[in-house]
Amino acid sequence: MLDTEKVINEKIKALKLVLDRRVNRLKDMLKEAYKHKSTTEKNHALDYNPVEVDKIIADLEKELIYTEYLIKELKPFEVLYKPIIPSKPSKPKISLVLTVAAVSGLFLGIFLALFLEWLEEARKTHREKELRT
Repeated sequence: MLDTEKVINEKIKALKLVLDRRVNRLKDMLKEAYKHKSTTEKNHALDYNPVEVDKIIADLEKELIYTEYLIKELKPFEVLYKPIIPSKPSKPKISLVLTVAAVSGLFLGIFLALFLEWLEEARKTHREKELRT
């Protein structure tokens, strides 16, 4: 485990502090929401909508549960398995690159030789036509 890492522990403590403050704020908001609900129900206020208040209370409770879950799951990580280092590199595949380069070079050389031969023959033919005329 990485419990011994000072930086990680400090960051975890800081995050836990933020989450604890959030839990306290959510609990205060829930208390206020319940108090508001009970006083408005007793007074029978005209602008009171019990469905909206219940929805707000349910949302606050869900957020409180989720935040408490985050606090519970907040802990340093650990390496479960040592990474496997391959014995040979996966890339570049030198033999494949060299084979493709050799075959490509061979075809390019043959094409270039044939093209130069054709170009020389075309020039000869063109010169002979100019000399005849």
